[in-house]
Amino acid sequence: MSPFFTLRRVFSKIFFSNPRNKKMTEQVYAPIIDDTFTLKDAITQTLKISSSNNKLKCGIRQVTKCLLRKNAKMIFISKEIDDKYRRIVVGLAKKCSVPVVVIESGDELADMAQLGRTTLADVKKMPKCSAVAVTDFVKCSVGRTYIEQMMSKGKLGMVE
Repeated sequence: MSPFFTLRRVFSKIFFSNPRNKKMTEQVYAPIIDDTFTLKDAITQTLKISSSNNKLKCGIRQVTKCLLRKNAKMIFISKEIDDKYRRIVVGLAKKCSVPVVVIESGDELADMAQLGRTTLADVKKMPKCSAVAVTDFVKCSVGRTYIEQMMSKGKLGMVE
C-alpha cells in the first residue's frame, strides 16, 4: 500500500463521514436588547440610516418641496422654527397625512441628523437645522419601530 492511498483513506473518513452518526448541538444566540434606548437614540439611528442612503432632506425649503411632491414619510421640526414657517410645514404635512415630530432645539436636531463637520484644525462646526424630512426609511430598524410605538401611544411630541 502506498502512503498516498493511506492518507486518502484517512481524509475520506474525516471529510466524508456520515453526518447522521454525529450529534450536533445547536447554539442559539439571543439578541442583546438595550433597556436604555431613548427617543433621542431612536431618532438619531433613523436619521443616520436615511442620511447615509441620501434619503434625508434638511432645511425648510427642501422639506416643503418634499411635502409638495408627497415624498416625505416623516417630518422632524424644532420648536425654534418661525411661526409662519411652522404653519406652512404643519399644514402641508396634515394635507399629505405625514407625521410631524417636534424636537426641542435646532442644534439638537442638527446633531441628531449628523449635519456637523470637523475642520482641518479639529474644530467642530455644527449648523442649526429647523426642519428635516425622511423620504425613505431604507430598512426597518429598532429606532424606527420605537418611534412608531411612541407615536401610536401618543407619547411623542407631535403637532396636532
